[in-house]
Amino acid sequence: MCVQNWMYWFRDKYFSDELGADEKFTNCVYITCCLSALGAAVTRAIMGTGTILVMLILGMCVMASVLFYVYNKRKMFVFARLATCIAISNVMMPVAYFFMGGLNSGIAAYFTLALVLIFLLLKGKIRIWMGISNVFIVTGIMLLDYFGIIVPQDVFKGNRLFMVIDHVQCFAVCGVCIGFIVHYQNYLLNKENERVKVISSDLEIAKDEALRQAAAKTMFLSNMSHEMRTPMNAIIGMSLIGKSAPDLPRKDYALERINNASSYLLAIINDILDMAKIDAEKTELAPVNFTLEKAMRKIDDLIRPRMEEKKQNFSISLDPAICGVLYADEQRLAQVIMNLLSNAVKFTPEGGNVGLDVRLIEKNNGAYLIRFTVTDTGIGISQEQRLNLFKPFVQAEKGANRVYGGIGLGLSISRRLVELMGGKIEVESEPGKGSAFSFSLCIPYDSPETSDGEAPEVQETIEGIFKDRRILLAEDIDINREIVLALLEPTGIVIDCAENGEEAVCMFSRQRGIYDAVLMDIQMPVMDGVEASRGIRALPLPEAARVPIIAMTANVFKDDIEKYLSAGMNGHIGKPIDTGELIAKLKEFL
Repeated sequence: MCVQNWMYWFRDKYFSDELGADEKFTNCVYITCCLSALGAAVTRAIMGTGTILVMLILGMCVMASVLFYVYNKRKMFVFARLATCIAISNVMMPVAYFFMGGLNSGIAAYFTLALVLIFLLLKGKIRIWMGISNVFIVTGIMLLDYFGIIVPQDVFKGNRLFMVIDHVQCFAVCGVCIGFIVHYQNYLLNKENERVKVISSDLEIAKDEALRQAAAKTMFLSNMSHEMRTPMNAIIGMSLIGKSAPDLPRKDYALERINNASSYLLAIINDILDMAKIDAEKTELAPVNFTLEKAMRKIDDLIRPRMEEKKQNFSISLDPAICGVLYADEQRLAQVIMNLLSNAVKFTPEGGNVGLDVRLIEKNNGAYLIRFTVTDTGIGISQEQRLNLFKPFVQAEKGANRVYGGIGLGLSISRRLVELMGGKIEVESEPGKGSAFSFSLCIPYDSPETSDGEAPEVQETIEGIFKDRRILLAEDIDINREIVLALLEPTGIVIDCAENGEEAVCMFSRQRGIYDAVLMDIQMPVMDGVEASRGIRALPLPEAARVPIIAMTANVFKDDIEKYLSAGMNGHIGKPIDTGELIAKLKEFL
């Protein structure tokens, strides 16, 4: 009964279901080695082959048992266990040979096993040196036997039964160990196959994602083509109408339509640039001091004409508890609200209602927690459509961009900007019952910091404000030069024009000391604006180092602006040129 209990304990400990197949098989190898060594020791003790030999074999049995125990206790790695077995065989087998007086089948089997283990499981220099050592050992023993230095003895004295037992246990050890090697190699192969499957699965996922992105890119280009050609068609068409119009009101009407189409086209381009900057994580907030009431008035002025065209009812509700000066990125906040309002106008039918509600949620630690909500009575959004609502280039309903216009970037940009400001956009909607988009932001108020990111307001009258001033304009495109000349004509400023950077450097060098500032385009033939700016700064003239050079370019990313400033420029004006920004920048330096 005691033996049976011990066997159950042994099975539960070393062959439990918690162990994997590899661990169970390894335990089986160790147990077989121990029993085989024990059997060899017993047979040799009976045959009287020598106490030392029996002790050596029993020592191997004890060593294998210790390794067996340590492996299960410490979870040693497979390579460490097998390398230990090889080391033991290399030390013990030659000693056993000399005491036995000959190379019998068991010793040959052990050496063969050692070579198999070496060449299958070890790598690099270790495999080479251990392989060479085993070859030398085997060769040396055979030479000693050949020259009669050690005379072989009949260990078993003709007892064929003991010889069979010895041979069986030796080949059993080799067979089990080689079987373990095969098992372990299969384990590695299966592991590699699983890794290949994982890689294949990842490649399949990557392929599907690439195809999805390619489809999204195709859809995006299709939407871009449609949305950009629509205002371009209006610009070109109204240009022809205005050109052939017989009376001034008709020309003014055409010009107004051209201006509206140009503004819409610029809004599309700005959305694409914003999305590119957000994806590249180059968007940074520029907080300024502002009052929320004034910001809401600006939004009302911008959005109300569009609502009046569709005869929609628009209302703004501003919580009177929100007072004082706020400190946040007013431009980005207004952009988010305008995007939400534009969508509300777009998807709300004539006579519908659109509202903007601004409520104070909480006031603490010098900051307001303000909730902005845009509601409408439009077409609404289903639960399924909300899943793709904030993805770029996607609109809630397929084909909606053909019916309502737009490229599907507004909500995606708004979501990312709100997250950048520390909030989150939420939506509540039912098909046919309208929608409500809301987000909450924590905004400091009464900040002592002052704004340096907002351009000063342009005075109502600019007549003659730059009289007796002279600037150099470096611009290679005729129409761009014509626009700048026309915009600055009322100011009384004198403008000399250069058609490339090299000409600008030559003119500045020749006309010494007459220019109060330089407006420098960037992308020009012969010499670009950056190189021209460096060229002007390098001139051996006292005014070359201090003359204001203002970059005037369609490159508006922050990295571009920093590059221009590091090249020696003093400021930046983005294209299309805004008259107020141009006047303000010149007033800053002149």
